[in-house]
Order: sequence, then C-alpha cells, then structure tokens
Amino acid sequence: MKPKTDPEIEETVTRAIRAWQERPPARVGDWGQTFSGRKFWALDPRPEDIYLEDIAHALSMQCRFAGHCKEFLSVAQHSINVSLVTPPPLQLLALLHDAPEAYLTDVPRPLKKHLPQYRDLEGRWLVAVCDRFNIQYTAEMKIVMLSGKLPPEVAHADDLMLATEAHCLMQSDLLKDWGLPMGPLSMTVQPVWPQEAKAAFLKRFLQLVNSQPLDANLFQSTQSTKRKTPKRVSSVRAQ
Repeated sequence: MKPKTDPEIEETVTRAIRAWQERPPARVGDWGQTFSGRKFWALDPRPEDIYLEDIAHALSMQCRFAGHCKEFLSVAQHSINVSLVTPPPLQLLALLHDAPEAYLTDVPRPLKKHLPQYRDLEGRWLVAVCDRFNIQYTAEMKIVMLSGKLPPEVAHADDLMLATEAHCLMQSDLLKDWGLPMGPLSMTVQPVWPQEAKAAFLKRFLQLVNSQPLDANLFQSTQSTKRKTPKRVSSVRAQ
C-alpha cells in the first residue's frame, strides 16, 4: 500500500480533530425512561429529550400536596388552572411551569426550599422546556428561572391556585399557619381523573399555541365517557 503523503496525513488528522470537536457532549448522570419509551437524563436537561405527551402523562399521574389532600388532584390539572388565571402573554409558560416535575418529580415547597440542587435542576429544566416549545423569554426571565423561581405573573397565579386548592382539598385547621401571600379564589376545585387531566392538558396546550378560544368543556375527554362514575368538571374559568 502506498504510504500517505504529509498533506494526506494532515487532512486525515484535521478531519479526526473536527469530528472530535463536533461530537455530542457526554451525558451527565444516569438515565431514566419516559412514558413514551424515551431516555432522559435528570441531571442533564436538553430540549431534544422533552416531549409533550410525556409531560402531560407524568403530571397527570402525580398528586399535589404529596398526596395529603382529600381527593387526588393531579399536577396536570393544577397546571391548567394556573394557566387560566395567568395573563395571556404568559399562559403557555404557566401551563408548563411544572413541566420539570415530569422528569424530577414533584417536591412540596417546605422541602424544596432546602434542596438547592433540586431548584437548580428545576430551573435548568424549565429553560429547556421553554426552548423546546419556542416560549420566548428575556434575559431577566432566564435568570429568574435558572434560580428556581417563576416570573412574577406566573408565580402569583401559582400562589393563587395553591391557596385555592388548599382551601378546597386540605384540612382547614392549619391553613392559617401556611403563610400564604394571598387568600383563595371564590371557586371550588373539583379534581378529575388522571386520564381526563392528561387529555385536558394536551387540549389546553393546543388552544394556547393555536390561539383558540377557551373550551368550556376542557376537562371532558373521550375516555371520561367510558367511566361508570360521575364525570367531574373543574369550575375554574378564565379571567
């Protein structure tokens, strides 16, 4: 075989170096599997790992208040309700504000504030979610999210629904000691089944990205008609 000349060797080395430089960065930590059968790395959030169906399914199967409520209330239904009481420009972000919990699981506030690494990951996941679904954010908003917090308008709506859900679904004796920044809305939160919450979450997402009017039957899904138990509908309405 004819030996390579110096230019050929140099070109080969250059290609090898370029391929090394352009390789995807190694993933961090261990991977988990999503509902749709995809891999994700909890310590390494990337937009390409994020899928709406996985978010909707996982959030519909997680209970608010670590399960310490009178009835099962999914994070998916909470997210929908938060989007309904958030100003329109931020409603899609409000719907997805708990999307990181699809990959990190829901951690109650009293514990979360003592877990700085979790808050850091939650912020990085939220930014990745925004990038995945083309949600625009300012540099200031990015700093806020990366610190594990929400933009003020979304945080206010989240607190409103926290107070309202707690008032409707928690034992009321201790609520005065929660130190919530505001009282509950004058409404009743009626939990729906996970399948209904998932379908409603997907429907709400499509409404927001397509700028469709609010559907009054948001929590009615084709699956709910197959149930023998009475169908329950959320009483939250857009404001």
